[in-house]
Amino acid sequence: MSFVRPDLEQVLLGNFLMDPSLLTPDLGLLEGAFNNSSNCVIFRHMQALVRASQPLDLHVLTDRLESSGELEGIGGIARIGELITGVVERNDTEIRAYVEILNRCCLEREISRCCEALLWCASNEGVFNEKILANLENLSARLRNGVRAENKLNFQTAADISVQIPDAVSWIAKPWVVAGGLTDLSGKAKSAGKTTFVLHMVAAVLEGTHFLGEATKKTPVVYLTEQPLASFREALRGAYLLDRQDLSILAWGDARKVGWNLAVDAAIRECKRIGARLLVVDTFPQFAQLLGDSENNAGDVLAALSPLQGAVEQGVSVLMVRHERKSGGDVGDSGRGSSAFAGAVDIVLSIRRPEENTRRTLRQIQARARFSETPEDMTIELTAGGYVSHGHVRNVAAATAETGILNVLHADEGKAITEKEIVKATKSSRPTIQTVLESLLSRKEIVRVGAGKKANPFRYFRPEIDSAQTSSYKEQQEMGTENANNAPARTRPRAPEAVETCPLCGESGWRPLPGGGRVCGVCHPSPLETGEVAANESSKSWTRTSTTNGLGG
Repeated sequence: MSFVRPDLEQVLLGNFLMDPSLLTPDLGLLEGAFNNSSNCVIFRHMQALVRASQPLDLHVLTDRLESSGELEGIGGIARIGELITGVVERNDTEIRAYVEILNRCCLEREISRCCEALLWCASNEGVFNEKILANLENLSARLRNGVRAENKLNFQTAADISVQIPDAVSWIAKPWVVAGGLTDLSGKAKSAGKTTFVLHMVAAVLEGTHFLGEATKKTPVVYLTEQPLASFREALRGAYLLDRQDLSILAWGDARKVGWNLAVDAAIRECKRIGARLLVVDTFPQFAQLLGDSENNAGDVLAALSPLQGAVEQGVSVLMVRHERKSGGDVGDSGRGSSAFAGAVDIVLSIRRPEENTRRTLRQIQARARFSETPEDMTIELTAGGYVSHGHVRNVAAATAETGILNVLHADEGKAITEKEIVKATKSSRPTIQTVLESLLSRKEIVRVGAGKKANPFRYFRPEIDSAQTSSYKEQQEMGTENANNAPARTRPRAPEAVETCPLCGESGWRPLPGGGRVCGVCHPSPLETGEVAANESSKSWTRTSTTNGLGG
């Protein structure tokens, strides 16, 4: 029997169009049963209309294909008309018999692909041979015995898996893309920098060099892009990829002519041809043609993901890119569309601008993954030398806030400002400002005055002092006068200690009395020998403080 039956494909589609009730959920038609690319596209739209309980007829189907931009690719209106031209109406029993024949053809094609995948893995140090062999055995059993796949499932013990799968996780780009896995990256359109980030990662993978401080697996790459080639060329130039012969690119304008399933098949064949272990789909909803509410429908999403999962089974890692929803949200929920995306992949990434007041070149990556190596949060920056990591976003926000605080605080106590004014001037969040202020106070780089009440709030200033009076952190360590845990982050003059001054003359030249206590040496230049005077003087409430002199009282 031939692997393809275009005559039966035509009969089925024509009968579905004339009698949509024949297209039932229990029909059992396998995904991929239609070998012809145009028929695949037509059947996908027929299924979508039936699932949505919408009418299925010649006009509705034509309008849907035209709105998706796929009508011309399948042959135009004339092709839709051919579906019912000369087609003999069949009953349900006959339709199910044709379905079984097409399913058998589909299985035979899959067996052929498995054999090709085994040969490819054997020549490319693949690690998924066992999985492909199990799939091949399953398909063969279905052909021999005429049973469904669920009757021949390949159950394994935990011990089998521990032997089959190595302890160390294999990565294409650690910790973002795992070998033989699916990664989902989402971000705001034209502002998050998704394509820029991915292309710099691809550049590292092509060379086998480190990316963000982690190792990559050197391999060619196949890249599906929705961008017009003119603008994508600029993105390639920015990542220094214009001269690469090991980066194979498929533009959306070409892929739309054949439909999603065949585009993925072609991409897998291209991966095998050039030995690529990484496939990038940028963006996935565009190539999978998830139109209207389809992107929010879990069934449509899972069906569209199935071809990519097939690529993974053949040893190709997949990185798919999506746009973030307008409302944003937490990682895993921020990507546009159904939550089925996050559930079906191994690693979920979100890239966005940090919420804190930071440099425009900074981006925050948040992640949820099935692997402990993938950090939940990282701040990165695109520099002339590529992307660099700055660690957790809290560290970057605190460093930015500290610089802003030290820049806005005045050296004059009379110009001290409140926390609210600092938040407004630095544009950092209040919790971050509060944390940094406490840190600066503990390191004695700033001074706080006021009572912390509504009528007299805390105010902050940054006094200047002769740097000769303050030793550096290194000098303090050598002298044993500073504990390393309490050391300042930078060499900076310490704030002066509060000094008591005379309420009459404002000087601090105190003279001790013989009987105890002290008096101002300026106001009382002559010796005072009686303890009574000392007691009277010492009972005065002298509380004024001065920050104009660094000497102790």
